[in-house]
Amino acid sequence: MKIWKNEAKDIQERLAEKYYNGEKSRVIVKLIKTSDEFFEAWDEIGICNNYTASVDYVVINTHGAPKRIEGDKEQDYFVINTDTLEFKLKNKNKNMKGMLLLGCNTGVVEYASNNVASVFLKYINGAPLLACDGYVVYSKDSGKAWESLNPHFNEDITPDGVSRDPYGWVLYYWKYNNPYYKLLNQDTILINKLDEYFARIEE
Repeated sequence: MKIWKNEAKDIQERLAEKYYNGEKSRVIVKLIKTSDEFFEAWDEIGICNNYTASVDYVVINTHGAPKRIEGDKEQDYFVINTDTLEFKLKNKNKNMKGMLLLGCNTGVVEYASNNVASVFLKYINGAPLLACDGYVVYSKDSGKAWESLNPHFNEDITPDGVSRDPYGWVLYYWKYNNPYYKLLNQDTILINKLDEYFARIEE
């Protein structure tokens, strides 16, 4: 869909400007239409022109929920749940500096042991991961991704069906060989400040 292509182009331009002196060719974009294409794109992370390449950040921009990612329901619809992620990513770890998930609710903390964020965390070789406890809106005008003004979760989000305010952006990371998460206490992030958010592990 056009909106996804426009967002991808904007993210590419902002990351290139911040980290690669504007060289957009250094930010690789993969437009995904099926679950098979998603896992093919995963296999290609760290490979460029049949050579091994270093990877800084991976941004995955899909719809989401605590235990699944999905395409747009009007076009290019696919669903990948956490069980499938576990099965398909096993023994396919990737090296990178960090990962950002833009799908709604992929970082809901009640599911911190088995949500989308925690599954990806297992397969990025110790790198940190940023996901949202809340609904996400991305603005190509500002490069901001924010937890939208949805005042309460409902029973489809929290496992016990109790409504609460969303926590916003959550940092998932490894420490002493154990997974942890930290609330960033902010509802808005900028796509060109990923390094700053990941550095907050040390705070």
